[in-house]
Amino acid sequence: MALSGIITKDFLMKHYVEKGDTLKDIADRFGVSPSAIGYYTKKHNIPMRDPAKHTEKQKKRSSETKKRSFASGKTVSWNLGFTKETHPSIMTGAEKSSKTKKTQFSNGEVSNWWKGLDYSLVVGEKRLKEISEETSSRMKEHWKNNVHPKKGKTIPHPTSCKCPFCKASRGEAVGKENSFYGKTHSDEFKKWKSESQIGDNNHMWRGGVSFDPYSEEFNPVLKRKIRERDNYTCALCKERGTHVHHIDYDKHNCEESNLITLCDICHGKTNASRDYWSKLF
Repeated sequence: MALSGIITKDFLMKHYVEKGDTLKDIADRFGVSPSAIGYYTKKHNIPMRDPAKHTEKQKKRSSETKKRSFASGKTVSWNLGFTKETHPSIMTGAEKSSKTKKTQFSNGEVSNWWKGLDYSLVVGEKRLKEISEETSSRMKEHWKNNVHPKKGKTIPHPTSCKCPFCKASRGEAVGKENSFYGKTHSDEFKKWKSESQIGDNNHMWRGGVSFDPYSEEFNPVLKRKIRERDNYTCALCKERGTHVHHIDYDKHNCEESNLITLCDICHGKTNASRDYWSKLF
């Protein structure tokens, strides 16, 4: 008779639910895998037991198995001077899991044996910190030369959003309502923050071009001419503007068509996303 004719709903209700037999107990009886019996429990809509909640029968069976193992010398007490190398049975749960996953990885059963484990147990705390720093440096270098796919895109927040940015835009994060109210950064943090954004560490770093001098043509006379041409009006916000900006960011290209008037605030904005501003102007 086919297995489907034997493993009926009544059979499972009697042995799995009422008697408390495990899937392995039933599977061994028919010479199949526990997963095969699990298939029929799902098929007949029989809820699986919580593995953490063992039946009295299972607890008794487990206790008797441990007693027999101890009596036959297969198990020993962990505190009799044995080491993890000579007696792997005293390893912690995390170590056992790590060893099992390593074996599965070497056999090709899993793609990464550390998946689901605390990575510090795998490589150690010191190496974990080194990996974190290496990854951070690699990502910084990557995004210096590449544009993030989400750059310039905004995700609309709900009108009732409580994030600091939305609260600030609604004028709610003022005074004591501001999470940073009455707090200051430590001197150590200020020093670290300053040093972490100098030179190559700054995402705005362009190889030191800001230190290059302007050409002699870029003098007060030319600047005044550009301001008067633009009627002292910022090309972006249309407010009063006094700054003269190089559209292509080339300090030596002082053609009048490459110069434009901006206000102080808008001129600061043009320091980022230079390709965008060049195309806009």
